[in-house]
Amino acid sequence: MRRKTEVSLVVTSKRMSLAELATALGRPPQAGSHDKGARHPSGKSWDVTIWRANSLDPSAALEVQSVQLLNDMPSACADLLATSPDDITVTLDVAVYFLTPYSSSIISPAMISALAGKGIQLEITSYPIEPTS
Repeated sequence: MRRKTEVSLVVTSKRMSLAELATALGRPPQAGSHDKGARHPSGKSWDVTIWRANSLDPSAALEVQSVQLLNDMPSACADLLATSPDDITVTLDVAVYFLTPYSSSIISPAMISALAGKGIQLEITSYPIEPTS
């Protein structure tokens, strides 16, 4: 593996609990979700609640994972954004793990338009990893 990309749809709230977000979205949270105030591995507490939906196929290309998540996005996301814009944030969270000295990812204009049209922000975080023997 020279590069791996994992994509998630993340809904955050400063006021709602994870159970309240899951109920509002009509779906259970997946791995990486947590309540505001829960302990972070660093020992600090999270300052927002995070509800996360992970792509079904993390081995798929970035665009494929992104389209799958946008197509499967709960319709309630738009309702939450519309009724609580000061509390709710929806993000397409992209994690890129790479072995090479550098890595790049291409985001198509269609994907950027789709995200903008739904009020979803994009966050890309890159993680260099050590080769395994």
